[in-house]
Amino acid sequence: MTLELTARTIAMAGPLALLMCGPGCHRRNESIDRQAIERLHRLDVEATFTNSADELAKLWVNDAVRLQAGGPAEVGKTKIYTDDKRWEDDPKRSTMLSGKYDIEDLQLAGDWAFEWGYFTTTVRESSGNTVNMRGKMLRVMKRQSDGSWKFARVMSVLDSRE
Repeated sequence: MTLELTARTIAMAGPLALLMCGPGCHRRNESIDRQAIERLHRLDVEATFTNSADELAKLWVNDAVRLQAGGPAEVGKTKIYTDDKRWEDDPKRSTMLSGKYDIEDLQLAGDWAFEWGYFTTTVRESSGNTVNMRGKMLRVMKRQSDGSWKFARVMSVLDSRE
């Protein structure tokens, strides 16, 4: 009787564990997620160098929020796109010459990922001057149904401008 009860308990434990972990969690692979997030990082750098609001818009979830020093919160992909388009169309805008992200920590939590780090960029202003900038960033990413990742929340703080 005890052996039969133990067998039944073990037989029920597997399906119960799958139900408790939530939809799809048994299929998650941290290595694949980290590779997909690294792909998002590459796409972010590539899109930034295009200076194209259309390319940048592909990186955001619909309810994204972007926080930048000195300005209001940009809430929603549409608002972020509108602001990026206005920047893209501004003849006095700066042009990115180089940029680098140094991610200090990346944490995965189900369909969400959190990272913080530093950035350095060099831009050419409309005056022709070259400016180096450094700052910090905090980014939240959300996994999409196809396994890719997009930015959900991004905050950046500029530390220096030389």
